[in-house]
Amino acid sequence: AKEKESKTNEDAQRFNNLADSFFENKDYKSAIENYTKAIDINTNDPLLYLYRGQSKSELKDYLGALSDYSKAIELEPSYARAHAWRACTLSNLADWEESPDPKIFENAFESAKLALELDSNEPEVHRIMGALKLWFERDHEMARYHFEKARELCPSDVFIISRYAIMLIYFGEFDKALEELERAKRLDPFSHDLLFGPEAICHFWLDNPEEALKTFKKVKVKKNYQNILLTRFKMFTDYKV
Repeated sequence: AKEKESKTNEDAQRFNNLADSFFENKDYKSAIENYTKAIDINTNDPLLYLYRGQSKSELKDYLGALSDYSKAIELEPSYARAHAWRACTLSNLADWEESPDPKIFENAFESAKLALELDSNEPEVHRIMGALKLWFERDHEMARYHFEKARELCPSDVFIISRYAIMLIYFGEFDKALEELERAKRLDPFSHDLLFGPEAICHFWLDNPEEALKTFKKVKVKKNYQNILLTRFKMFTDYKV
């Protein structure tokens, strides 16, 4: 029986490792398939639900992600990151609705606050709380505090740096944002797609439209600000002519 259980655990870990690899390579569909295979074998591992939820969130399946985060929380109620990612997904879900229910935001803040109570040293908790404070409450002082805390706790996390840079852009601190983005590139030469968009915006507002357009063209997955940036660049060049 022990031998069979050991083999089962090995199979679950193998699927988990495959899923992690697919996720790192942004093949989220294959990641979900392999996390699901691991879950079919080991139904009581909260991490499997957590990372399958993250994969679903990347594919904009926010309801599916919420279901997985809720399961992770059910299995491990004290897991701060699960509560934080639930808060993040709720806010993303609200963004996709024309007239979102205010209760969605209330639930997002409740999850983020609980995450902070559970683990005040979890960088993801501070990143998400910073985003909620900035974009939904417009509490600039607390937003800056949480983003800077996230950066302090995990200074080598490129995603956190990119979000910190976006906050700096929001506050008009373009030179400082560019410094952060350059540092992120040195830390991870393969995450440029995450950084080119904010970098292009910095160049635009620093009156470097040619560099802004050149940088933005490097973005593989265009963001919502594509048309805004290109239109403003055209307006600028038309004016100069």
